[in-house]
Amino acid sequence: FKVSFNKVPGPKGKAPDLAYVTGYRTTGYIKNRIRKGRGKMPPFSKAMISDSDIEEVLKYLKGIYEEN
Repeated sequence: FKVSFNKVPGPKGKAPDLAYVTGYRTTGYIKNRIRKGRGKMPPFSKAMISDSDIEEVLKYLKGIYEEN
């Protein structure tokens, strides 16, 4: 999938470390934040990132968490 993060508002390089997010947040919580946004995190519509792409990102992040 392809998402342009250059269009996301806010200072560049100022994001939480996502490698461990699946260790302390539920899948439902993460999906909700992606869709609805919060604070400086903008919402991402299905036109921007599909549900299946979100699932792939979550699988990837869970793999990183499990390796560490």
